[in-house]
Amino acid sequence: MSSSPIAKPYLIYGDPMEEGFAESSSPSRPSPLSPTDIKAGIYARLVEIGNDEAASDPDFFARIEAHFGRLPPSE
Repeated sequence: MSSSPIAKPYLIYGDPMEEGFAESSSPSRPSPLSPTDIKAGIYARLVEIGNDEAASDPDFFARIEAHFGRLPPSE
């Protein structure tokens, strides 16, 4: 009988919790990304996966910034 692999959690910040920590241990919280870092990360990911619009439109990043500018600030 074979066992299925356990999926590792995907984290936006930092590395997954190291093995060996007790369940009650809390890893230190990574510092949050700035809004600029988030927008740049989204843009970079779209270009990386070959999104035609992101790769060919020189105004695409400005449109991402405008889109996020319309959203209410997070607390």
